[in-house]
Amino acid sequence: MSGGSRSRDGCFNCRRRKRRCDEEKPTCRRCQRTGDDCIFPSPASASNPLKFIVAASNDHYLVPSDNQSHSFLNLSPQELVAICNSTEGRIVWTQESVPRSLSPFAFESGRSVEKALVQYSRITCVLLASLEIAHGSCPTWLRHLQGAFALLESFGSSIDPNVAEFVLQYFRFRYILMETTQPTHQDSLHQAMAGLAKAEATLPHSRNLVDEQIGCSMDLVDIINEISSLSTHDISKDQLYATGQEIEQRLEDLSFQGTDDYLLRSAESFRIAAQIYLRLVCYNTAITHPSILALHESLLSCLSDIIVEGQTRRSFPMWPLFLAGCACSSDEQRKVVLDHFMLMDSKWPISNISAVWNALKLIWHTRDLQVSSTNQDWREIIHKFGWKLSLS
Repeated sequence: MSGGSRSRDGCFNCRRRKRRCDEEKPTCRRCQRTGDDCIFPSPASASNPLKFIVAASNDHYLVPSDNQSHSFLNLSPQELVAICNSTEGRIVWTQESVPRSLSPFAFESGRSVEKALVQYSRITCVLLASLEIAHGSCPTWLRHLQGAFALLESFGSSIDPNVAEFVLQYFRFRYILMETTQPTHQDSLHQAMAGLAKAEATLPHSRNLVDEQIGCSMDLVDIINEISSLSTHDISKDQLYATGQEIEQRLEDLSFQGTDDYLLRSAESFRIAAQIYLRLVCYNTAITHPSILALHESLLSCLSDIIVEGQTRRSFPMWPLFLAGCACSSDEQRKVVLDHFMLMDSKWPISNISAVWNALKLIWHTRDLQVSSTNQDWREIIHKFGWKLSLS
């Protein structure tokens, strides 16, 4: 063969041309004359024609590839170590610095980042609970309540007071109204709610201020909670009556601070609904009793001032409307409640309105079939179906 025998250690160009290579490194004489890149096979894998490096440059590595090759990297272990040693510092800097530069907390201390993440986590609990409530008031929204309480216990000192007030009121309000539809307290959640109540009571805000997000004051929410507690406690009738009279007087004397007429009327509807709730739960008053009929007429009149065509979308009094439906004793009263639900449903297509409305229709249907139903039958019916209605 012309050119003599070929060495197994010759450069790639000489082996391809079937010429003897003088194996002078970094560039053999033949490649110097032709001006070609002189490529020598890796010592660890000379039999593999794909594993080569360009030896003519100390700062640059050329990795020849093949379309049919399934190798992850066409380098020997020694060559890979050489490359990694030169780039390791830049990789570490990129992993640590770039994500931090892109983060909204880039210039915050570690403590500030933790505090901000806690706020986000609590707001996330509210958003997830709202989605579950809008989906149909399934029991899963209560898990997010427990999550918010766990964050409060673990990071209470790191939570911004404004965020804490918003989250605490959000969950307490909805849980207390949900309990008005349950015959008994849930022990697993009662402890969490007690903790939320203590934390909420320490926040610097006016208890008689009508909140824009809930449509009534937290003072009134606390009274509703007391009425629910009375119905589950095993106390004598005389004591129950005396406590009921005291609560009724507090409801009569209750005053509100509101920024506009809508909020004041909304709070008034909650107050009247609480008076009806007190009579139904504590006194076991029939829905046809004159005292209930008078309050019911006032409640429907108040709701008719709030739920009107053209009203901007704001927090509406769902619980008072639900109580008005539960206290209906005639088809005329039901018609008024039905019209209110239809109007609200047209304004809020994504909400829990349909879930509450379906529950109320079932209550009416049950009463029509069972003449001997009790005055608190809505609790038994809702509990039977396992609903956890958020009446907000």
